[in-house]
Formats: sequence, structure tokens, C-alpha cells
Amino acid sequence: MNKDSWIKGALLSALTSLLLGCQTSAVPFSDSGVLLQESAVTLHWNNTWSSSAMLDQQEPVDLSPWMTDGVLRMDMQVDSLARGDLKLRLHCGDDCVRVADITVGARELEGQGWQSVTVPLSCFARSDDTFTQVNIPFQAEGGGAGQVRFANIRFESAAAHENTFGCVPPEQLPLTAEPLTANWALDWWMPRHEEKLQQAAQGGVELVLVGDSITHGWEDAGRDVWQQHFGHINTLNLGFSGDRTENVLWRFEHSELDGLNPKAAVVMIGTNNVGHRHELSELTATGVSAIVDQLKARLPETNILLLAIFPRGATEDDELRQINQRTNTLLETLGEQDRVTYLNINQVFLTDDGQLSETVMPDLLHPNEHGYELWAQAMKPALLKLLER
Repeated sequence: MNKDSWIKGALLSALTSLLLGCQTSAVPFSDSGVLLQESAVTLHWNNTWSSSAMLDQQEPVDLSPWMTDGVLRMDMQVDSLARGDLKLRLHCGDDCVRVADITVGARELEGQGWQSVTVPLSCFARSDDTFTQVNIPFQAEGGGAGQVRFANIRFESAAAHENTFGCVPPEQLPLTAEPLTANWALDWWMPRHEEKLQQAAQGGVELVLVGDSITHGWEDAGRDVWQQHFGHINTLNLGFSGDRTENVLWRFEHSELDGLNPKAAVVMIGTNNVGHRHELSELTATGVSAIVDQLKARLPETNILLLAIFPRGATEDDELRQINQRTNTLLETLGEQDRVTYLNINQVFLTDDGQLSETVMPDLLHPNEHGYELWAQAMKPALLKLLER
């Protein structure tokens, strides 16, 4: 095998799938008709959660020689991606998948014709990965709506290149502040941020809620429950659906806490870190810790109630639930800090044998009204105590 170049476009198979709910069907996958591109294929998707094209090797390949300083090089033509996402997945062994989100860079190439692009392999590699037994060395995954063409896919030794997609190493992702750019969040995420800035500017905020869609849901499925238990408290809800730790850090850096002096802040974040990229518990915990540090620095008189990440999945052996549980074990130590109280209320959502019922979280992730009632009752004593300052 030649270390300097591997995987020609002709090897790219037409193994594609469209995943939308429980439905599976074919995605259009065709010859581009561009003679200068070797075996070019087109991946076209429309209003999907996830569609992908991949190279599936019958015999595993060893990619370890390229992982330190190599690149994935390919020719790519972005026909449309303004309302879509584009990620590259590298399967690094059994139950091991690493993802590089190239959405932002790919959107900038829309309408510019064929471009030779590279992605550093360091974008995929974690310190515990080997990449010696790789069955799927290339997978392009689109979400939302878009059309992108690929050709001449290969691995090479690193070299300077005009269109190199930058990335954050996996170990730094939970700590690197960035906005949420997913296609489904384009219409509301930034307007919600601006709305929260205006709400904060009105003053008098006594309580801040920090989190993702589960916290966001206090304005939806949990609205009536919140009004019943906490409606008398002037609250700023900074829960944003889809957020990971890095998105919360971006919002903090862009003034969401400016001018505030609340009595308390409730934090529950991290389940999307594992849900989106199966992140190591140690990494997610560093992101949550950074959020706590930011709250302490920016709100020096505020008491912080740090909640354990809620359970997800039906049973105790659910992989993502287990990762969250390991993260919670690490987060518990943050409760030893000044002005930080750690609270794990997860048992109120579960049966005695650890089952998570759809009567509490219909999708086994997000609480319904009953779930929010359980949350409110379990959190109320600790929260009211912190609000007494």
C-alpha cells in the first residue's frame, strides 16, 4: 500500500441510506457527468435528518500511518448547502465512529464549482483511537437539504493546501466556544440569543436556567408546571435546544450573562455531547466544569445548582445513559466548590429496576408535563434554599 495516496474515487460504492424516523430508502446517487473527475458521485438529500454515502471495505484497512499528520483529500462540488449540514465520518473499528463537521467550510464553497479540499485526519482522532481495523474509511453524511458531489477520494501525507477545512481536535471540542450552526437551528437559535439579551437587559433577574432542550422545555411542555412552582421568581431561561457545552460557552462569551446578578443559577447540560459524538465522559465533564467556572467568574454572588445529566434510553444498559452516568460521577466533585451545589434527582424519573418510562419521557430523553412535575418537586427544596441569599 502506498502511504502517500490511497482510496481512488472508483472505489466509492453506491451504498447509501436515508434515515428519517424509522423509514429507510434510497438516496439519489449518480454520476456527475464531469469528465475531469474520476468516478464522481452526487449525494442529494431533501428535508432529511440524516442521509449518507459511504465506502464499505470487505477487508479492514489500516489507516494508522496517516493519523498523525495525514489528510483526507477529495474533489468536492457544493451545489447547495445553505439549508443543510455536511459531516464526514471515519469508522475506526467496532462501535467506533469519529465525526468531523465541515458544514461551515462547505457552505462557503457553494456555487464555486469543483474544488480540491483536504480535511486533517487529526479532526477525527482521539487519543485512545488506533484506526488499525477500519471497515468504512469514508462516509459523507448530510442533514436538512443539500446536494454535494465527491470524487477522487484518497488519504495523503499532509501538505499545505488552499482549501483545508480547519477543525477543533476532539479533546478540545467541549471547551471551544462556538454557535450552533445545524440546519434545523438556523431560523431560531441566533434570534433566541438576541431575545435573551433583551430580556436580560430589562433587569431584576433572580434566577438563571442554563442548559439544552430539556431546560428549554420549561417554556413548552413544562410551562404550566413552572408557573405553579416557580412562577413568582423572575427567571431567565437560557436553555437552547441542541446545545452542547461549547454552545453554552459561546453564549456566555456573547453577553448573555452581562449585567446580571441573580440569586441562583441552575445548570444541566451535557447529554448532547454524548448524543451527537459519543464523547468521552472526561471530555464532557471538562466542558461542564468550564461552564461552572464561567458562571462563578461572571456572576460572583450567585449560587449555582448543578444538576446531574438526566437519564436517557429505556434501560440501565443503554450505552448513552451509561456514558452520562460516568459523566455525573465526575461532575459530583464540582459540588465541593464554593457556591456550587451538586444535585442528582435522576431516580425520580426511573422505576425501581432502572427503567425509564415513556410516560415520563416519551422519547426516552425529553420530559413531558409529568416529567417536569417530577423535576420541579425534586429540585424545589434545594433551589429555594439557594434563592434565600
